[in-house]
Parts: sequence; structure tokens; C-alpha cells
Amino acid sequence: MDNENLGISPLIEFDKGNDTLIERVKQALSHLLSQSFQDCPDTLVRLANNVNGKARLWLDFAPLSFTFVIIRETGGAWINGGLIFHGSHDGYGSGSAPTHAVCVSPEEGLTIHT
Repeated sequence: MDNENLGISPLIEFDKGNDTLIERVKQALSHLLSQSFQDCPDTLVRLANNVNGKARLWLDFAPLSFTFVIIRETGGAWINGGLIFHGSHDGYGSGSAPTHAVCVSPEEGLTIHT
């Protein structure tokens, strides 16, 4: 499965041999809140473009969530964080399990945390 088939920019790298990661990407794309999944990678691409770099995604411990790093053209990490899925399961970003992430206002869908 490649970026084009998943509808993700080629500036976003991920382990294409990791079946669990591929399934999580597919779940996020098929979820009713898939627009937020599209918006977050678009933001990561804009950030990567700022340093002529690339973004890389990994699995996060929270459901439907990802860890990311923006890698500079020179190879060093520039910024890292998470694409965290919020909703009723985590109190809409209240800091409760399973995400343990806090949002300023209630959120539903993926948000970027650094």
C-alpha cells in the first residue's frame, strides 16, 4: 500500500510494511471524521515544506492516533508530536484515558499536539 493509494502526500513517510499502521490509516480514512485525518497530514506537509523536509508517521498508543516527526532536509528532527484522535472515548480531549491529551476546547476528530 503506497501513499497515493491511501490518499496521503508523498511528503509523509511511514513504514509501509507495518500492517497495523496501514490498518490504522485505513480506519482513520474510513471513519466518519475522516476530514480531520486529511487536514492533519496537510498541516504536516506545510510544516515539512517550511524546512524542505518530510514528515514521518508511527503508531501511537491511543486509538486511531499517530506519532509524527518533521525531519529537516539536513536529516535532523525539527518538531515532533502526535495526531491524536479525540471524541467521547477520551472526554473530547479532557486529558482522560486513553489519550491523556488535553485540548483547550472540546474536540472531535484528529488534532495535532506538539
